[in-house]
Amino acid sequence: MLTLKQIDEIKALQRQGYGPVEIAERLGINGKIASRYLRRDNFDHEISEKVVPISKLDIWNPEIHSWLEEDRRNRYKQRHTAKRVYDRLKELHMDFCWNRRQSSAWTDW
Repeated sequence: MLTLKQIDEIKALQRQGYGPVEIAERLGINGKIASRYLRRDNFDHEISEKVVPISKLDIWNPEIHSWLEEDRRNRYKQRHTAKRVYDRLKELHMDFCWNRRQSSAWTDW
């Protein structure tokens, strides 16, 4: 990626009638790069919006977080594991359907 100063120099040399090979030699850049910038008129990069996927667990996140907060007050052995969170959600919510392997994100707590 060239700096704006280099791009301006390429465009100025193009207006003076220089070709891509001559511009590349004068500026010390590759000829293909010079050709690419000669063809372009708009140098603004289009930034696409990042789409944040919705987690299937978003419905139960407040409940899970409350359990994990309570666990911080309990002894280490009494805390929820990912398997226990999964089993408890299955028990409390009949509509809960989730892959246990994907529930390993809860272990970060």
